[in-house]
Amino acid sequence: MFVRREELEIFLDGKGRKLLYGRRKTGKTFYARKKLENYKYFIVEVGGKWVFDPEKRRRYRTEEFLGFLPDMDKVILDEFHRLGEPLPSLIQSGEFPENFLLITSTLHYYLSSNLRSPLLGMVLEKKVGLISPKDLVKTLKPKNKREMELCFFYQEPVFIGRRIEEGLIAAEGFIPLLVGEILKEEEIAVTKRIEGVLEAVGNGENTVTEIAGYLHSKGIIPAPSAHLISKYVYLLEKIGLLEKIDIFKKKKGALRRLPSPLLDFYYFCKAKYGLGEVQLPLEFLKKVWERKVPQYAEWFFEKLFSEIFGLKPVKILKPEIDIALLRGRRLEIVGEVKWKDRVSKKELLEVEERLSKFDCKKILVVPEKGVLEGETDLEIWDVERIVEEIGKNS
Repeated sequence: MFVRREELEIFLDGKGRKLLYGRRKTGKTFYARKKLENYKYFIVEVGGKWVFDPEKRRRYRTEEFLGFLPDMDKVILDEFHRLGEPLPSLIQSGEFPENFLLITSTLHYYLSSNLRSPLLGMVLEKKVGLISPKDLVKTLKPKNKREMELCFFYQEPVFIGRRIEEGLIAAEGFIPLLVGEILKEEEIAVTKRIEGVLEAVGNGENTVTEIAGYLHSKGIIPAPSAHLISKYVYLLEKIGLLEKIDIFKKKKGALRRLPSPLLDFYYFCKAKYGLGEVQLPLEFLKKVWERKVPQYAEWFFEKLFSEIFGLKPVKILKPEIDIALLRGRRLEIVGEVKWKDRVSKKELLEVEERLSKFDCKKILVVPEKGVLEGETDLEIWDVERIVEEIGKNS
């Protein structure tokens, strides 16, 4: 299964020097090689002393590779940051191919290092994250609740085309390996504090203060003080392992969450049930996943409506609202997600009361209109309408 990623398609189309960056396993290399089939692909090996050509199954010393590269055209160079200098300076001098794509699996390292400065203005840059909800829905065209839930799961590109059960089983091995690879590529040592922050967020501790309290309760830090872990939270945001959500009408303070359902699921199970130390049965994992799905639906549709309407997600805490989207400082959309097989008249009235406090568009998301046991003036978006609207929006 191939998910067409609209922004990557546009970015990679046409000629010129370009650069893709982002955390590991977001599909950068896969997509670039599929889109640019007539480009020659090379990858810099760990340590930066060798460059590998998978087509010829041949390794080149860095000096040799940099010697013949200026004479080539249409080149993809993966993990280019491992070369360091003189590559950026050579590009700046104009000694490199006109059609040249650089790829790096780093965020914090690339953005904060001296590598970036010589490249500014010389290459077009594009950050690559997880697959967007809009692209997933546009490609998969889900017809029902179950098919839409696959879209939640497929935000991690590695699992596209897999059954959810396969991912739940694989998470115990895949997630620690993924996190370890990301940190290694960023040249960050894995510490108890970093692992503790991820586990805390998976456990539902969303503020820096709550995260500090969780780490203190585990004996990881000597006091429940935010300043002891704030730098780790900031670092994990920079490398794409945490998301920051601003709180509506608050200049300070924000909530954190894990960026994909599978990451969140693993660290939730690790915090609550000792996953990684205890092997949990598949049937139990499936029950936990089903219990978490309504939360993942809220996150997914928040991102989806943000993409559709071009608005910024924020969190409203009093009353607590599932979806809140801003244009500038103005609240444009509020919404509730009832991802279930039955929504009673009482629940509808409660949703209407909460959303009535806001003067903007009000949306209720459900799997299908038939689950509603009553009438409402709210704007209803079900699976059918979401697919239809994205088709129009495209």
